[in-house]
Amino acid sequence: MHGQTNNADITDLKKQLANFFIESKQEIINRVTIPLNKIKNNPKDLQGFDELINAYHSLKGVGTTYGFDVISILGKEMEFLLKSLKISGFGSNTALINLIDLTVAFLNNFFDSTESKRLLMDKNHPVFEKIQKFKTTNRI
Repeated sequence: MHGQTNNADITDLKKQLANFFIESKQEIINRVTIPLNKIKNNPKDLQGFDELINAYHSLKGVGTTYGFDVISILGKEMEFLLKSLKISGFGSNTALINLIDLTVAFLNNFFDSTESKRLLMDKNHPVFEKIQKFKTTNRI
């Protein structure tokens, strides 16, 4: 029938969106690594800190948009963590930088994985345990 969308069309569209997201790997990674490098060079760089918050906020949105819940969850967790640290006046330190480096490694692993492996990634991944441990240690 004219005007109706079938499941095959929806599945094809989802695959196209997923491929577009995967092709945007470097841009997405750079949104985190550029402000991270600013903070590594100057731990008191508030602009870099704000850019990191925005980067994870964007991850939360694009993860949802492109159907990658694990990316959305990562963005949500890190955005909350960084906003909480900012409100409390907590600056960046080695533990925070190491945690952010782990999230970048997770993102690289996600992008470099096969489609079937990406589908298996979920909030039980060790990076989420590290985020929770950081939150507990820092009373967030």
